[in-house]
Amino acid sequence: MVRCYGEPPYTIAVVHGGPGACGSLCGVAKELSKRTGTLEPIQSQSTIEGLVEELDGQLKEHAKRPIFLLGHSWGAWLCVLYASRHQEMARGLILVGSAPFEERYVPLIAKRRMNRLTKEEQEEFQRLVCKLEGTGNADGNRCIGSLQKLVEKADYVEKISSSYVNDLHTDGEMYAAVWEQAVQLRKDGMLIDALENIRCPICVIHGRQDPHPYQGVTEALNQRGILSASHILDRCGHSPFEERAAVDEFYEHVWSFCDCYP
Repeated sequence: MVRCYGEPPYTIAVVHGGPGACGSLCGVAKELSKRTGTLEPIQSQSTIEGLVEELDGQLKEHAKRPIFLLGHSWGAWLCVLYASRHQEMARGLILVGSAPFEERYVPLIAKRRMNRLTKEEQEEFQRLVCKLEGTGNADGNRCIGSLQKLVEKADYVEKISSSYVNDLHTDGEMYAAVWEQAVQLRKDGMLIDALENIRCPICVIHGRQDPHPYQGVTEALNQRGILSASHILDRCGHSPFEERAAVDEFYEHVWSFCDCYP
């Protein structure tokens, strides 16, 4: 499924995180569509291979030329994996709140999140993560709903309310299946290796207070000599487009990047 906003030609696609956080970028898509045709591909596959090829089909059905890909969180990784394989469709990548590309940064993510939760919340967080990793669809969806509330507390500085309602539900089964594969991809070094096949410009937008350290993204690019524009936003957590102090700057950087490569 692809939700289309504005009028064609569609020049940018927003790729949601999770995995399984379906519709989480609907507000971003609607804001961007005020200026340009925007696509919101909805992920449905349970393997990384399936997601890459699904995204290819979604984009080629609606976009007639290379397109900007804005990926949030897990979606940033999916954009990298897609652009490394389908270079002809990637006009530019905008990586928003991306998880680090190397395993060595992972302990810092957990530490930062736990520091923002009470002891009881920390215990509940760990319990839900363990349960989610071993559940089926029904229990998985309930677990991820409860987990999202704790993650939200840990991942935001000051969240703003949105006038855009997401009418889709997070898919716990997809999260459990795909994230396990993604973690292994990072551990094996195949994720960071995919960067070497990118041929389009890259823009990194990251909150300074995001539990995911921005160095885990920018250093991976720098070490491989990949030219990129990096914007680290103050008083901003994992989702700049929902942070009171950063939302305006977020959109400014998105448009500035797109305007550089008309």
